[in-house]
Amino acid sequence: MCRRVNYPLFAVSFLHFVNDANVLLIPTVLPLIIEEFGLSFTQVGFLTGMTAFAMMFLQLPLGYLSDIKGRKYLLSMGVLLVGLGALISGFSKSFLQLLAAQLILGIGGSFYHPLGYSLISSLYDRGERGSALGIQSSMGDLGVFTIFLTNSYLALIGGWRLPLLVFGVLAVLASLLPILIREDQTIYEDVIYKSSFKEIFSRGVLSILLMYFLTVAAYRIMYSYLPPLLMFKGLKITSTNLIIAAMTFSGIVGEITVGFLIDKYGEGKPLSILSLTLFAFSLILMKISSILYIISTVMVLGFCLYGLYPSLYSNLSKKVRKHVLGLTYGFILSVGMFGGFIGTVMAGVAADIFNVEVTLLIFSFLILALFFILLIEELSK
Repeated sequence: MCRRVNYPLFAVSFLHFVNDANVLLIPTVLPLIIEEFGLSFTQVGFLTGMTAFAMMFLQLPLGYLSDIKGRKYLLSMGVLLVGLGALISGFSKSFLQLLAAQLILGIGGSFYHPLGYSLISSLYDRGERGSALGIQSSMGDLGVFTIFLTNSYLALIGGWRLPLLVFGVLAVLASLLPILIREDQTIYEDVIYKSSFKEIFSRGVLSILLMYFLTVAAYRIMYSYLPPLLMFKGLKITSTNLIIAAMTFSGIVGEITVGFLIDKYGEGKPLSILSLTLFAFSLILMKISSILYIISTVMVLGFCLYGLYPSLYSNLSKKVRKHVLGLTYGFILSVGMFGGFIGTVMAGVAADIFNVEVTLLIFSFLILALFFILLIEELSK
């Protein structure tokens, strides 16, 4: 259990709040953007997948660079770019301008996860690492919860651009926080001779890689297409965002809970239970229309979907040495973002061909594939 909630954990966790809030701003006002620009679901897939597209190229080199140069100034630079991307998005007058602004935001968003997770993983040993990662992960999702709770009301006041401007300014200000973090530079001086790409291509790391690819694809599909799906079921944007906020809040509870369970029981059992529950309840969501049933179902989905992350991160941190954690996280996250981009675009194409409900079916099969990979991994031990 994590007992050392010090300034680095606080600062890095708050940056996660700001980073993830900005990265997922577009889905909170997506129905309004679709209406203004007349977007197809394929265009929606490209728009919501643009940040993932940028991240899949940069997280690996940034992770490697952080292992040899340190992390705090890179964290500052990344969050600053995130804020600038959100501000430019807020001033965009066309779909192409918004797409370009989201690319900038995605470039900035590439910095946080390989740097932030590797930093916390290196500071906490086994027995505390799972709960520390649970706290850190939950703060990112608290940011997502906050934007879904507030942005529809901000949009009612000043249009869909206002939330982007508000959270963009917050990110610019938050970019100053990492400067106060103290780093031991001698660690990074030694690492330059020790970092090796060979270490991240073990069988254990590659299985986590594939599971992470599927998890991020499923996550991006859920947040990109659940808002229009709920509006398709007859809900207003305020009700839709409140439901997704409830799902995210449940996810925060799930991350923290699963983090503590990992410290006590390990990663295998939580991953199995979470993935099977996700598969079952995503199929249930396709069939229900009562708002009470929808709320309860998406809260279960949120708890389980978010609970996957500390399980995967904790498992990953055991597979490699501490001084190549940045490189390893960069590699895993880059492939995960590739899954996020491909998942949102392909789901958008499928929604245009069939209907938006098919995105939930795609989500279900991604999670089922994750479970079978986990099952094969456990049987091979």
